[in-house]
Order: sequence, then structure tokens, then C-alpha cells
Amino acid sequence: MRETPFDLAIVTGELAPDLSDGGKRLAATLADHGYTCDAVMWDDPAVPWEEYDGVLELIEPYLGFDRDENTVERFARAIVSYFEAVEDVPHGES
Repeated sequence: MRETPFDLAIVTGELAPDLSDGGKRLAATLADHGYTCDAVMWDDPAVPWEEYDGVLELIEPYLGFDRDENTVERFARAIVSYFEAVEDVPHGES
């Protein structure tokens, strides 16, 4: 689990502004790994994009959240691994 918070935006849209059941399960699983997730509409001008550490766009039919009960956990672990790897990459000097 992360020692410091990591904020993710999960992109939604006008037709589905709230997270689906699969998106809610993913957000809860990521919370177990120390991440916070907010559902944000992609075209909302009030969204403070610069405050998020990462942005996810879920195209659930392709992810198969409903096919296998372990898919959400595997996807969450992949996200965690990705962001941990990115944090370890030098990003230049300030």
C-alpha cells in the first residue's frame, strides 16, 4: 500500500456521469492500495486536472470487468504497478 496519497481522476461523460459498478469496484480496490479516485466529467471546465496525479479512461466492455470476478483486482494491480514504475523514473531536475 502507498505511503502517500495518489489522486486519480476516472473520466466519465454526460451520458454516464457516475461510475459504473465496475468503476466503483475498481475505485474501491485502488483505495485498498492507497489511491483516491474521483469520477470527473471530461468536459467539465471546473475539474482541476492539474491536481490529479493520473487520469484513467475506462472503456469497460474492452476491460471485461463483468467476465471474471478477478479482472478488477488484476487491472488495479496493473495500474498500481504502472504508477509505481513511473514514480521511480527520473523526471529531470527542478
